Amino acid sequence: MKHTLFALLLFTLMTAVHPQTTDSVTVVAGAEYSMGGFGRFFLGDQWREVWATPVRVPVLDLKTFAGGLIPEKRGGGMQTKTLHFKGKDGQKWKFRSLNKFPEVTLPPDVQDTYVADYIKDQISGSHPVAPLVLTPFMDSLGILNAPPTLWFMPDDPILGEFREEYKNLTGTMEVNPDDEKEAPFANAEKVVSTEKLIFRLMDKREEKVDGAAFLTARLFDVWVNDWDRHMGQWNWAKYTVNGQEIWRPVPKDRDRAFSKFDGFLPWASTLMIPQWKSFGFDFEPVEFATWSGRYLDKRFLSELTRQEWDSVTNFVVARLTDELIDTALSRFPNEYKAASVAGIREKLISRRDKLPAFSDEFFRHINSVVDIFASDKDDRVDITRTDTSTIVTVSGIKKKEIRVLYRKEFPGDLTEDIRIHLADGDDKVVIRGEVDSGPLIRIDGGKGDDSLIDSSKVRGWFLNFLPIPRAENKNRFYDDSPTTSVIWGPGTNFFLQDWQAPKDTLELLEPTMLEHGRGYGVYPVIDIGSTLGVQIGGGPIITNYDFRKRPWDSWMAFYASYATWTKDYDVDFIGHFRSIIEGTTVTFKAYRKAVDFNNYYGFGNHTTFDYDLYIDGNYRIMRRAIGGEVGINIPWSHGYSNYFNLRLLDLDVGLPNSSLLQGYREGNYGVGRLSLLTLSTGIIFDDRDHAELPLSGWYMKAGGSITPKVFNARDIFWSANFDLRGYLPLGFIENSAFAVRFMGEKVGGVYPFHMAAFLGGSKSLRGYRGERFSGDASLYGTAEVRIELGSVKTIIWSKLGIFLFTEAGRVFRNGEESDLWHTSNGIGAYLSFLDRGIIVSGTAGISREQFNLFVDTAVNF
Repeated sequence: MKHTLFALLLFTLMTAVHPQTTDSVTVVAGAEYSMGGFGRFFLGDQWREVWATPVRVPVLDLKTFAGGLIPEKRGGGMQTKTLHFKGKDGQKWKFRSLNKFPEVTLPPDVQDTYVADYIKDQISGSHPVAPLVLTPFMDSLGILNAPPTLWFMPDDPILGEFREEYKNLTGTMEVNPDDEKEAPFANAEKVVSTEKLIFRLMDKREEKVDGAAFLTARLFDVWVNDWDRHMGQWNWAKYTVNGQEIWRPVPKDRDRAFSKFDGFLPWASTLMIPQWKSFGFDFEPVEFATWSGRYLDKRFLSELTRQEWDSVTNFVVARLTDELIDTALSRFPNEYKAASVAGIREKLISRRDKLPAFSDEFFRHINSVVDIFASDKDDRVDITRTDTSTIVTVSGIKKKEIRVLYRKEFPGDLTEDIRIHLADGDDKVVIRGEVDSGPLIRIDGGKGDDSLIDSSKVRGWFLNFLPIPRAENKNRFYDDSPTTSVIWGPGTNFFLQDWQAPKDTLELLEPTMLEHGRGYGVYPVIDIGSTLGVQIGGGPIITNYDFRKRPWDSWMAFYASYATWTKDYDVDFIGHFRSIIEGTTVTFKAYRKAVDFNNYYGFGNHTTFDYDLYIDGNYRIMRRAIGGEVGINIPWSHGYSNYFNLRLLDLDVGLPNSSLLQGYREGNYGVGRLSLLTLSTGIIFDDRDHAELPLSGWYMKAGGSITPKVFNARDIFWSANFDLRGYLPLGFIENSAFAVRFMGEKVGGVYPFHMAAFLGGSKSLRGYRGERFSGDASLYGTAEVRIELGSVKTIIWSKLGIFLFTEAGRVFRNGEESDLWHTSNGIGAYLSFLDRGIIVSGTAGISREQFNLFVDTAVNF
């Protein structure tokens, strides 16, 4: 690998720049992206051919361009090397490198790793000079823009302190939109960033964004597959039109147009990163195609009516003619045309023809879950429900004068959720109208003394289906002020919540945690141990998001796994839901299990183990369980929560060696078919610093269960249990801790033998096989030292740690006298990725009976 990189570097140095004349050079924009067929299968063809093609580029004359350029500061801060200049023509200019350097933007755990190499290589998926051909399109559509031109940055003393970093770079020069008085950009009165615009609009509520102009720009973004249109990719220019101050978008940094993700790994990445989608003949689903710009879309497009939206769409489609496409693509450098023009042209024509259908879906997407933002002043919101629509009017109140700021009629067959975000000021919300159905309306009260008057009613039925009239709770008001005035209606919900908005501006305006929509993932099952052999499997994860449900509203996983030693399988469903009962998490489980309990060694603290009998299968138990559970977790304050659970379990148990039950007082109770109903409850306290690899804090769980005499249970039985864990940081070794755990269980009544208290396996007595000891009660304790050794480079940087443990435990059987404690000791290692977000551990435990090995995706506790 090192020899390959050296040869590639040498090739780059030899071929990247070939001086031709004093005013032009021939360059290779990205020789490092050249790759053979095998590499292209995994990493994609992308635009590698273009990146590796020599192209003739004019040399930028810093003395004469724009009357002479003076370098001022570095810019960008992301992947592109950007240098800002002041021109003697009065304009601000910026030079942007063609090649990108994503390594500087990566978190420390990823820098200088194989993942970093992969991310750098994927720059090949962007066309190096795509921005050059976009100007004719934007000019035709009336989109404000700063046309880029291609240049080679010379090794010139004028660069001063920036000389070493920017000399011999190939890039583009373009005007940096500004409101300089000497030469204002596009005759604008003012030019600001998106962040400044949003906060300005909250204060100066009479100013508006030109929604039609923004929609035009967004349809163009999607048409050329310029997917990276987040908040930082826009400036905004202010104009006064007929007395109305409006802001028009100025898109910038269009490096991602025509992007490709066409190799195996890039394709796999698109499944995990929503906005990574290839430029093709068809559009991606609207949610993914607009992903990076979704927050601005929701903020600035919701007021457009269907008629206005369709008018913009028709205008855009009509302007994107075949002739315009040919004119624009002719701006590619001659050397790049063979590898670029034909494929891009065919796809642009196909996408243009399909743009009306996409735009229709885009309108539906924007208007299904709607966000409306008020100002920091005193605002009034009037909401009228009708049988066919919901009308929302936001007005400014100033000295008893009311001025309409926003008005939209949302169709009843489209809009599901309207979210109105009030800010500072003393705001008033009035909701009226009686209807059969309508969207959910949420009012985020923000700060100030607000008032809600709700006289509306959405007729409904008890539990949504019983023929008993009951108004639906379709109006939800969230505020943190106890002085808020609420006049309740039949469908009013009021939530007095001390909601803390993010302090980070970027997180406030473009939050990483979603509040609507759905996400998908993969749930892996990987377990390697001396008892099960290899257990492997997995399945899909579906995550739903909703308003103020952090980090999610519901989380569901469906997965299956197979164990090589038992030659059997498990199937599981688990779902957590946080909106069924407000303020709680309701959990549903359904499963078929046959893997996790496969040996039984007898009852009591003095059972013996014989390896030959084990190999012959004398301890084998066939236990297949089909079950379902419903539970509820109620969080309190300061880390406390309560849980309640109901479980229905159907068991089919076979135990060939019935002599193992000789010490069990209930005979063979538990063998054969058995159905049980169990109720359990308990309390949890958790103030650990991290759930997966804790290094400080405490965890405590205490609970109990009862199984009544129903179905074919012989009699009632119960259990009580506790689990106490503590973590003490080792001050003299960073990220290390001394950890202890004590737990116990007591089972009483007439219970099946496999419902006893058990010890042994990867979670207790790691030097013994799973479920090695069973009794009426159990006690267990362990002490563990966890020491972080340092960073190691795997796929990404990870933290390598080791742990040493000693543990002891025993079970109790009524009538058995015993002072025997079973002990084991061991050592293990773990790799922690992404700040303890992912853990892989290996454990070796040894006891007087055997030596155990476990590999898991967690530490023991």
